[in-house]
Amino acid sequence: MRYLPYYCPWPEFRPEVQTLSWEQRDPIILSMPGDKDPSGRAMKSNFRTLSEKLPLSADKKWSFLMTWWAQWHENVPDVGKNIQLVRDCPEPWDLLCRVRAVAVITPFGYGFKTTILDGLAASCHVIVHPKLAKRLPPQIRQLCLVCDPSQDEDIQRLAGSLSIPP
Repeated sequence: MRYLPYYCPWPEFRPEVQTLSWEQRDPIILSMPGDKDPSGRAMKSNFRTLSEKLPLSADKKWSFLMTWWAQWHENVPDVGKNIQLVRDCPEPWDLLCRVRAVAVITPFGYGFKTTILDGLAASCHVIVHPKLAKRLPPQIRQLCLVCDPSQDEDIQRLAGSLSIPP
């Protein structure tokens, strides 16, 4: 067995896409939960909780986007009133380069989620669940915002952290 580290390939695949400066970015938190596996279900549930609680704590108006590709199936999840579904997203890198944060808030998974590094490479804040944060390499964990959406004190801390550039 050999260790093959992940690196974000998007800047090389899509060099025409420039990451926007913090001031130019939309105040959007993006979630890309995947399909109906336990990790994806947890991300959808936690993102919905975040979308309901964060507006009560933040001084800035945040929008919430979630990707949901039509090719998975037509059974669209109920994501609540605060989340807008993005049904057509042919290039996730383009979207990451214009939002301020990406949420990977699942307690499941081992090792590393590639969306975390992609979000960091796109100069986004990356929000991770505390259980996932414990399994991240220390160099990556220190760059992420750790939040359990069920914990009000985590939401309060996140609201303050999101107001400054990563």
